Amino acid sequence: DSEERVVGLALGAPGAGHDFGDLESITFCRDCDEETPHDLEITDEGAFHFTCIECGTEFEMGGES
Repeated sequence: DSEERVVGLALGAPGAGHDFGDLESITFCRDCDEETPHDLEITDEGAFHFTCIECGTEFEMGGES
């Protein structure tokens, strides 16, 4: 556990794909004030759209600027 920011790197093979609707991410929820499971979707702009399974809070990261 740390208050430091974590930077990660993910590698994939060309042609590989994911069904993002089947993925669940554990991330910090600002409303629950703790790490909780979140549903994960990709928006049309390529952003990650997270929805907290515990309280329903939603947020997005990334995508086209």
